[in-house]
Amino acid sequence: MNIEVTLRTLKDLDFGKLDEAFKRQMRACVTDCLDRPGDTSARSVELKFVLAPDADQGGTCEKVNLQVHIRSKVPAHRTRLFVCEPRTTGALVVNAESPEDPAQRTLDEELERQGEGARDLEEES
Repeated sequence: MNIEVTLRTLKDLDFGKLDEAFKRQMRACVTDCLDRPGDTSARSVELKFVLAPDADQGGTCEKVNLQVHIRSKVPAHRTRLFVCEPRTTGALVVNAESPEDPAQRTLDEELERQGEGARDLEEES
């Protein structure tokens, strides 16, 4: 059965696969909105219709090839900002306890460092 290609009839193409693909992309965008409401960047679902003439030997266009591309776009996932200390080896070092300051030391580290200093003093006496 021949049907005119319209927005209304898209659901009937390819045994409903186009409609299901559209629903899947919509769900991905809606789910991302629910998962990350703090990211107010827009999400999008795009339907792109690609048409190409299929001309015969005489150059007459009797057929047109149609393909529909469906895709969704969500904002990139981002972590918080980590301030890192570069090393000459090419490595980056971050302080897991204080991601804003790689030089910040924890109380445990400071006590450990002071304890080593106290042991050094005991060994010298």
